[in-house]
Amino acid sequence: MTIGVVTLTEDAPHRGEVHPDGDEILYVVSGKLRVTGESEPGAAFDLSAGQACIVPKGEWHLVKLLEPTQLIHITPGPNGDHRPL
Repeated sequence: MTIGVVTLTEDAPHRGEVHPDGDEILYVVSGKLRVTGESEPGAAFDLSAGQACIVPKGEWHLVKLLEPTQLIHITPGPNGDHRPL
């Protein structure tokens, strides 16, 4: 697992990512972002300060910034993949 605290000021330089080793936990410390899962793209949801979500193992997903965000992530590994721009 990788645990990190990141300050995001722009969208990730990819078109989505996946974590086949386990669920990913995202917790927003400040700011706001949108999480979209590939299996239900119409069910995207926004996370604001103090909110969290679990991205299920194997779910391709994309995180888009709605405003600059400080994020804590707990990401399973070592495997994972992303789609280049």
